[in-house]
Amino acid sequence: MSDNDTQKQISDAVSLLTSLGWREYRDTFRDYARMFQKRYETPTRCCLNNEKSGVSVCLFLSDALGHVNIEMEVVAGLPDKTWINIHHYSLPEDVNAVLAKIPVLLAAWEAAASCNPQP
Repeated sequence: MSDNDTQKQISDAVSLLTSLGWREYRDTFRDYARMFQKRYETPTRCCLNNEKSGVSVCLFLSDALGHVNIEMEVVAGLPDKTWINIHHYSLPEDVNAVLAKIPVLLAAWEAAASCNPQP
């Protein structure tokens, strides 16, 4: 894939994400990627976000040697006040295919939270 094709694919992904309500933020840990965040309703909320329901999913877009690289993760506080990072990578280059995997990520969050009750 040419650099122009990769940049076009990233630009199209950015347009789609923003049209779906994703917000772009700066990620100080991944200066090579564009980070997008969206909150999803889940039965279990992050323990430090008591005023907000659900958890946030972060999606990262970058150009990896002429290929679109997409990663996503949930980083949230468990009921026992410890933190977990569920990182999903080696994802397809198609952002629609990645978005279809969000239920898997959220199910992993719920499984982790349910195995880690409040002390």
